[in-house]
Amino acid sequence: MKSILLLFLILPLISISQVMPMGNGIYTLSKHGSTGFTSLGKLRKKAYEAAKEYAKQNNATAEVISVNETKAGFAVWPQVDLQFRLVKNSKEEKSGDKNSDLQPKHNDSDKLERLEKIGQMYKDSVLTKEEFEAEKKKILSEY
Repeated sequence: MKSILLLFLILPLISISQVMPMGNGIYTLSKHGSTGFTSLGKLRKKAYEAAKEYAKQNNATAEVISVNETKAGFAVWPQVDLQFRLVKNSKEEKSGDKNSDLQPKHNDSDKLERLEKIGQMYKDSVLTKEEFEAEKKKILSEY
């Protein structure tokens, strides 16, 4: 009897992340707080990490489409729903083609958009300062 009671007490603390295909190459996953005091920042970070891991397993990169956050309230635990698509990694990046370094990879508006995106991720505590600085340096060093 005690083990069954213990199971019901521990079970809500376990957060199972399952990626659900939504069609047209779009996937979604949800992260729920185990209490009303779980921060949305932590849930968001876990959702980004789960999407990144799923993409890695599929030899791709996760491109975030939307993030929907539900704040904790009366009888409502915090929740983060993340929609993303998989962008396949190009063979050129894997092979390290020497000619690829000579061609511009991204235009200036794309760089600005990517810098703003990682800046927001840093503000949202998804990236650490070190990760943010490394990504910024990588983007700025591109042609």
